[in-house]
Amino acid sequence: MENTKDDIRTQSNTKNAEVVRKNREILSSVIKCVILCGRQNLPLRGHRDDSQHVGDKNTNSGNFQALLDFRIDSGEVNLKRYLENCPRNATYRSKTIQNKIIDCIKDCIVDDLLAESKTPDFIQFLLMKRQIYLTLNSYQFVSDLSINHPTFERFLWDFWMLRPIQVVKA
Repeated sequence: MENTKDDIRTQSNTKNAEVVRKNREILSSVIKCVILCGRQNLPLRGHRDDSQHVGDKNTNSGNFQALLDFRIDSGEVNLKRYLENCPRNATYRSKTIQNKIIDCIKDCIVDDLLAESKTPDFIQFLLMKRQIYLTLNSYQFVSDLSINHPTFERFLWDFWMLRPIQVVKA
């Protein structure tokens, strides 16, 4: 009977694949929380969002932290185990990580919109202006696409711009 063992490269590749799978699972949970906050138009951060207040029931650490805690409470064992044992600089809870995730999601959305806009028969861009307050204007950028079916409008982005107040000299 021979004792067959995998060579060191196979063992290393198997171990690396397992680490990658676990990291993706953890990041998937974090990303789902960011996406949920975005879809429901909830702010990510709370009054006390730094790491020293995570887990403190007396402070509002924000919707993002609360959603992560909710996922742990609802039985996501791998996330709980990871957050209990990970290094402090790898918790994926910081505002920097939240912003990087938001940027990645934005890039995916823009790529999808650009891929979609390459196929239509025509594309039209509109810039609409609304005056909100005396000194605050809102500009809405909309693309109008026709893709072999009724025309539809896509809201791309909405940005705010302060109109300078003009001083009238007498």
